[in-house]
Amino acid sequence: MNTNGPVAVQGALPNAEGGREWAIAGVEVARSGYLENSIPSVVSQVAERARKLLGMDMCAVMLPDSTQSRLMVAGSAGLSGQYIEHLHADHPLTVDRSGTSTPSPSVEAFVSGRTVDVPDISRSEGMVNWRELALAEGYASLIATPLREGDRTNGVLVGYSRAPRHFPDEQVNLLEMFAVHAGATIKAAHTREELQATIDKLHAANAVLRRQRRNLELVDHQHRRLLQVMANDVGISGVVSMLAELLNCSVTVEDTDGKVVATATSGIYVSPPHRAEREVPTAAELLANVLSKRSGAAEFPSLDGEGASFWVTPVTLQNEVVALLWVGRPRFQLDDVGRLGLEGFALAVALEISNQRNVAQRSFRLSKDLVADMLVETTPADRAALLKRAAALGYDLAANHTIVVLRQDPSAGADGLRHGLGDTAAGVVREISPGTLVGTTGDDVVLLVPSEGSLSAEEVVEVIRADHRRRNPDRSASALVWGDVSHIAEVAAAYRAAHGAFDLLARRKPDTVSRIGDLGVAALLLSHGDPKALSQFADRLLGPLDDIDPRRAEELVDTLTVWLREDRSTSRAAERLLVHVNTVGYRLRALEDRLENSLHDNSFLVDLQMALAIRRINAQS
Repeated sequence: MNTNGPVAVQGALPNAEGGREWAIAGVEVARSGYLENSIPSVVSQVAERARKLLGMDMCAVMLPDSTQSRLMVAGSAGLSGQYIEHLHADHPLTVDRSGTSTPSPSVEAFVSGRTVDVPDISRSEGMVNWRELALAEGYASLIATPLREGDRTNGVLVGYSRAPRHFPDEQVNLLEMFAVHAGATIKAAHTREELQATIDKLHAANAVLRRQRRNLELVDHQHRRLLQVMANDVGISGVVSMLAELLNCSVTVEDTDGKVVATATSGIYVSPPHRAEREVPTAAELLANVLSKRSGAAEFPSLDGEGASFWVTPVTLQNEVVALLWVGRPRFQLDDVGRLGLEGFALAVALEISNQRNVAQRSFRLSKDLVADMLVETTPADRAALLKRAAALGYDLAANHTIVVLRQDPSAGADGLRHGLGDTAAGVVREISPGTLVGTTGDDVVLLVPSEGSLSAEEVVEVIRADHRRRNPDRSASALVWGDVSHIAEVAAAYRAAHGAFDLLARRKPDTVSRIGDLGVAALLLSHGDPKALSQFADRLLGPLDDIDPRRAEELVDTLTVWLREDRSTSRAAERLLVHVNTVGYRLRALEDRLENSLHDNSFLVDLQMALAIRRINAQS
């Protein structure tokens, strides 16, 4: 379409040879769309071919943007980058289908689907908004033909000439024929890119599936090896050794108190982060999150970026975290398979801990039953049976043993125990003194420590008390190391004496270890005195209390016991008994009146404590 006045025709019309050149160019352009060329490359080839065939100075291929509201230069030949930049930014080719505004020749060709030629830009109404930009670029005429695909227009092919120029119908027809090939070429390039993108996605998905399959095969291999190791009953040490081998790293299992349960390494052992490192806010938050989630592996990176990096996984039993599984080495990272494997090994460690606990509980239960049967008077036949039971459990009761009694110290304001004293003692002796027999009766924990063992009774007791304080920070325990017994028949009497001696130590400080020598003559009498004579001694001294109401007598004795424990402080005894201070004083005077002796007489006080201890031993017997 030409709305301008006559302009001189430039260039000759194409002859037959020229027509073949146009046809060949169209075929070659079409072929380029199916080759491994990018869309910008294909579009630029179209523009260059059209420029040469038309004998134009410049040529451009314009395509609509994603909203179909603007035409954008997708490829060009001869146009400057500055021109294209200004065209896009300052003089946009807006697609207006309403007809309310005068479109540019390029937009008119795109909207109408017909070729538009402008022989002289200076005389074209459609170039009013772009005339200055065109003159600055140096072109004086243009021709725009739509790139069509059936009834659909996909873009515009625009040729520019530096001089005014008219395009004959024959040349326009050839240009439109070329545009058909060019449009198909660009469409083919788009289709090829879409297909290639789909193929790439399929390749990526296939790679993911292959990787996942390989990962699942690796995880299955790990699980099979893990099941084999567990079937061989190698314990926690065997499980962590296999994990260290598979991941080529250091492995550590810690209980919830921070005590190391097992370690393994494939090279140089790297210990987990120290307490100070774990108390850094970010690290403390990470560990708190791990403990609250109770599952999954979390990365614990090196704080300075140079040390060892660790992954930590909670070991859970019955929804309770019982241990932490640490794996790491310098610059250590875990892939998906490693994390899955780590979680599987955490489960294996949990099962091994469960097995250990079950074995320990059964062993402790049998040990307690054995000790309970030893603390009563037995016949020779009973004692022979006890020796056999002990031997079956791995204890040699024919050797000398030291009797030890442990007892939880009173702690009125403390919360409940996290770990009982008996369980703590049993756990300690399993590790440091396997030949020690542990049992419980009432509030007492009773130990029979081999006299010729690698550790003395005092050393075993100190480890137990320290572990008890670590597990229960607000609680303490005291102990009485009584003495040696050389025969199983002596155990019951020795325990009764030790139990009574514990009660004699009413004025002792909590969290202490006492020995038989601390009781002086009282210990001698309790352990070697004639039971009948001792009973007569107690009855003679305490007889006046037998003549009053038993509840009243018990009240007086309890008050005396607390008063002695509180270092003869009437006020503290009143606080402990939850009574008025005058009530304590009244009861003590009543006791003095009944016994016809002063509680400030130290010799009488020793006799009184001895008599009370004998009464308690006799009552227990």
